[in-house]
Amino acid sequence: MKVFVYLYFTTLFLTIIKFTSSNLLFNLKPRGSRCFIEELYASNMAMVKYTINSGEDKVDENYASKFMIKAFSEENENEVLIDKVLPNLNGKLSMTAPNDGQYRICIYNNNNSGEKVLTNLTILSDNMDEPNLQDALKKDDLMESHQKLSSIVSKGEKYVRRQEKILKYTNEDYEQIIRVEKIFLYMTFAQIILALSLGVYQILNFKKYLDKNLLDF
Repeated sequence: MKVFVYLYFTTLFLTIIKFTSSNLLFNLKPRGSRCFIEELYASNMAMVKYTINSGEDKVDENYASKFMIKAFSEENENEVLIDKVLPNLNGKLSMTAPNDGQYRICIYNNNNSGEKVLTNLTILSDNMDEPNLQDALKKDDLMESHQKLSSIVSKGEKYVRRQEKILKYTNEDYEQIIRVEKIFLYMTFAQIILALSLGVYQILNFKKYLDKNLLDF
């Protein structure tokens, strides 16, 4: 049971740390670009979420088409994963890395004029190899620890039983001492009563003796 609980929490921990994200907020000037590097393993996926804030309530419907996102290998620029003009001011794109390595993710502002545009870029990446729990953790690996733990529990149970016996004997001795003390107390009371009774009896006998033998004057 303990092995299965350990496996469960290990799986949960690996699942939590598997996905990483980078949330980037920056100003993108006209005819400018901003690039970020993400490290990926082969066959791992990355998702790029973007939001472009023009600062105006209403913009031309073709305004988003002046921006584009491109992702390519840092080692080989010809290995392009994303090369797309943005259809909307916010959305998401995904890519899968063909090989291990670093990949450059760039967003371009192709406007010739205008103000800087506030841009938000979030990169979600599965940048770990898929964990293999069979290789990461086996029952045999925990057997030694399990045996040691069982030995400790067994010794602890023996200690508890020994303490219970000691407490039992202590209680029996205590009860016996209480009984002896009660007997001693009762005997003491009996002796006091007996002594008082004898004293009264002697006084009465002495009075009778005086009454019979005392001379009248």
